[in-house]
Amino acid sequence: MRVRAILQDGCARADLDRILALAESLRFELVPSLEAIAGRGAIRTFIPTPPRRHAEVRDLARDWFGPRASVVWTDHNGIELLASGTNKGEALGYLARKMGLDLERDVAAIGDGPNDVEMLRVAGRSVALGSAPADVKAAAGQVVPAEAPDGAVQAIGLLFPALVEPTRRTSPLPDLHGSEVGAR
Repeated sequence: MRVRAILQDGCARADLDRILALAESLRFELVPSLEAIAGRGAIRTFIPTPPRRHAEVRDLARDWFGPRASVVWTDHNGIELLASGTNKGEALGYLARKMGLDLERDVAAIGDGPNDVEMLRVAGRSVALGSAPADVKAAAGQVVPAEAPDGAVQAIGLLFPALVEPTRRTSPLPDLHGSEVGAR
C-alpha cells in the first residue's frame, strides 16, 4: 500500500526530518493539507500527532469523517485515514475466503495495538500481548502476561504448541472469556 500524503502541521522538526527520510524510500508525498490531495483518491493518509494531542486529533478525525473513512492508529504518534471499512479484520476475512479457510477453525491472530482489534475479533483464535491497551486485550481470546519477555513467542505457543520448542513452552493462560484457548 502506498502512502500518498503526510501533513506537516503539529509535527516537530526532528520528527518531520525522520518522516521525510523514511518517505524517500517509500514514495511518500509531503503535502501542506488534506485539501491539496482532495479528489486524488489517496489510498492511505498519515497524519502525525503530538502524543499529548493524539486523542483529540483522533476523535476530531472520527467525528469529521464518520463512515466516509476508517481512522486507525498503532500508537500516539499519528493516525491514518483509510478507505471506509478498511481494517485488519476485513483484510483477514478477505484472505481467508480467497484461500478457502474457515475463520473460526483455521485462522489465528496476535495483536498489540488499536489497529488490531477487528482482526482479533474476526480470527477464530486470538492472543493479545500483555502490553496492549485494554480494548485490544478485551478483543482477544487470550492475553500473554505483560511481564513476559518473549510475549510473541508465548502467544505463538498458545496458538500452535507444536511450533514452540518444549523448553520454551509456557503453561496455558486463563483466557478473558472463561473458556478454552481461542473459544469465545
